[in-house]
Amino acid sequence: MVDQVKELFDSSDSLFVVITPEGTRKKVTQWKKGFYMIALEAGVPIACSYIDYGKKAGGIGPIVIPSGNFEDDLDIIQDFYRGMKAKHPERFNLSPPGIK
Repeated sequence: MVDQVKELFDSSDSLFVVITPEGTRKKVTQWKKGFYMIALEAGVPIACSYIDYGKKAGGIGPIVIPSGNFEDDLDIIQDFYRGMKAKHPERFNLSPPGIK
């Protein structure tokens, strides 16, 4: 899948791909790496977008350029989402700070 999406980026002038890092609609204990590996291999940034149901707001947050250090970059990404309220908070999970 990573290679297929990388090929799409390589063959397109403009392409936006939306991926949920949980990889499913159920609660997970850790995020999948696919979204990160796609961005890293394709050489494209990760734009953190959000819908905060608690504040009834949405938008785009930080742009993360994958460094190759998944744990450090994931800390930046997950820290952005701390304090936001999901539509189904019982299914939303972030790693505790500093633990992957």
